[in-house]
Amino acid sequence: MVSNHADALRNSIAALVTGKVDLGAGANGTLVLIDASGNTVATCAFQKPAFQTPISGVAMANTIARDNAPLVGAIPVRYEVRDCDGIFVWRGAMGPGQDLGDTGLPIAANTPVNIQNFFYRAPF
Repeated sequence: MVSNHADALRNSIAALVTGKVDLGAGANGTLVLIDASGNTVATCAFQKPAFQTPISGVAMANTIARDNAPLVGAIPVRYEVRDCDGIFVWRGAMGPGQDLGDTGLPIAANTPVNIQNFFYRAPF
C-alpha cells in the first residue's frame, strides 16, 4: 500500500522548509550552484520572502537575482539552498532531467547565471 500526504500537510511541509530560507541575520537566502569538485559556480540571492505560499505542496520561488560573475568553464552538477546566514537548508541535483534542469554545458565567459521557475515540492 502506498501512503500519500493530504495537500494541507504537504503545504505545511513546503512552508516549513521554504520558510527557513528567510531565517538569519543576513540580507537574503541563496541558491548556490556547485560543480563536481565542490567549487561554487554561481550564487544567486533570493528576495524576501524567498517563496510564495505553497499550493498542492509546491512552493514557487519569488524572483531570484542573477549572478553576473559565475565561475567560467564550470559545469554545475548540484545546488544548495542556504538561509540568510549561509546555513544549508536543502540540496538537489542539476543537469538535464534533474531537480534543477540546465543544459549540462560549461558556463561561458561573460554569461550571467539566471534561475527562473525554481520551486520546492513537498513529498507525497
